[in-house]
Amino acid sequence: MKARCRRPVLVRISSQSSKMSPSPSPSSINRCVFIRVLLSLLILSYGRAGKSVKQEGEKMRIISGERRGLQLKSASGTDTRPTSDKVKESVFNMIGPYFDGGRVLDLFGGSGGLALEALSRGMDRAVLIEKDRRAQAAILENVAKCRYDDRVELIRADARQAVRRIIAKGEPFDLLFLDPPYARDTYYKLAGELAEAGLIARGGTIVCEHDRSVSLPDSFGESIKEKESVYGGTVITIYRNAAGEGETNG
Repeated sequence: MKARCRRPVLVRISSQSSKMSPSPSPSSINRCVFIRVLLSLLILSYGRAGKSVKQEGEKMRIISGERRGLQLKSASGTDTRPTSDKVKESVFNMIGPYFDGGRVLDLFGGSGGLALEALSRGMDRAVLIEKDRRAQAAILENVAKCRYDDRVELIRADARQAVRRIIAKGEPFDLLFLDPPYARDTYYKLAGELAEAGLIARGGTIVCEHDRSVSLPDSFGESIKEKESVYGGTVITIYRNAAGEGETNG
């Protein structure tokens, strides 16, 4: 028998398969861009949240004096802005660093860190003014932790209202702290009101913490600007009441 020759098998390639894959439609490109932008925003938000948590978790402490090293609670979640340990230490090195008695007034108490530091370094009594309830709770907790309950008075009021009460009472202070939570010149005028009322004792000191955008006068009453130091975006301006110093009898 004769062998049959097989016909070659022809494979037809579809015209559709020979074409290149179709380009993505504009709608699919927009979806990809949207997803990438969304992921970037989520990553950025997560980073900011982590930074915020870290900042709220930062601890304050008493730097020196009889309560040195004692950890304090910060008033997180409020409009207060606690003074950093670095700035606080620099401030007390400029105005003290230690005291032989006296009275300290903090017009914007925050967590109470500045006033409690002053007590630890030798001040006798402290008056703190704070209107925020969460900050008030932090102050009371820190005062109790320092065992200064009998040496601290907390006035739960707005600083402007409290200053009127303090002026009416007429008891002078040796040290005054002003660190308003907002960059407004009007709050610093309270120092002038206290100075004009004679409530900054002879040799007394006024410490103002403020932003660079805030411009303060050369004096508050008889308290003259003595020094101004810059720490990043924070400025510390110190005034001293030198009235009567150097006078002798006779």
